[in-house]
Amino acid sequence: MWLAPGKQVGLSGRLLSGAESILTYCIECLAVIGLWNRRKNLSVWFLLLAASAGIVALGMVVSNIGAMYRLRYPFWILLVIVGAGGALDLFRRWSQRPSPMRS
Repeated sequence: MWLAPGKQVGLSGRLLSGAESILTYCIECLAVIGLWNRRKNLSVWFLLLAASAGIVALGMVVSNIGAMYRLRYPFWILLVIVGAGGALDLFRRWSQRPSPMRS
């Protein structure tokens, strides 16, 4: 569907929205990794609770899809913060990995 030309936005609009969706999915996966690695840290759970409550309330209250799309960013930023912790954890694990010696 992302590669088919749209009626209102065309191919470039669909490709842009597809790239945004993939970026959102990646950040959500990193947020899950960050939450798992810091599951004993109360502040991470507070960030997740605030983001989840805001997202659910936004979905229940706002009926205009365009407004909901614009109003999601404050809650998405909270997930980005937790996702940045997950990315940092993955980077540290990757950089501490022993490198193979060359002959």
